[in-house]
Amino acid sequence: MLAALAAVGLAAFALLAPARYVDPAYPRVALLANLEQLPAFPAEARFGDGQFELLGYDLEVSGAPQPRQLTITYYWRALEPSAKDFTVFVHLLGQDGSKAVTRAQLDTYPAYGAYPTSWWRPDRIFVDRLTLPLPAPGKSAEGEVITGLYDRANNSRMRATDRTGRELPHFGVNLARCARVPRRAPGDGAGPTAAPAGAR
Repeated sequence: MLAALAAVGLAAFALLAPARYVDPAYPRVALLANLEQLPAFPAEARFGDGQFELLGYDLEVSGAPQPRQLTITYYWRALEPSAKDFTVFVHLLGQDGSKAVTRAQLDTYPAYGAYPTSWWRPDRIFVDRLTLPLPAPGKSAEGEVITGLYDRANNSRMRATDRTGRELPHFGVNLARCARVPRRAPGDGAGPTAAPAGAR
């Protein structure tokens, strides 16, 4: 009898656990028919042969008093259906003398796997939020934040172009420029800050 009750309890836990423990770990997917509010930074970049468009993005630096992560809100739109699941990359690229170095990176499927590109619909705008951890104190955070899409099967990046059709460097959109600056508040150390790519 006790064995039967234990089996029933385990079965009930197996059914409820995904909803309680697994589902909350994934972000909620936001799909819009239209943008009620424009992104803070327009991009109008296209990827592949016109498969996907990044309409724009928002930026948020957090981790006070010393910012330690950069959150990007993407506004994506599929221009045609895709059978492939592409990976989003977000890289902080800097220079060490004449050598290009990757100071921080995030590579993940859209919505951390909750909404792959093979599910994207041309009649919906997909709002995604991804967070790039910035370098730890004592390490350089200077550089450009680049984002784009690539095929994980062969590690090849999708071609990226701007609104005029010009191919973008690194096959990605330059989102922001990061730099370390002294804090004004007493006791604060130097921490990374991020400015939109257009701000110099």
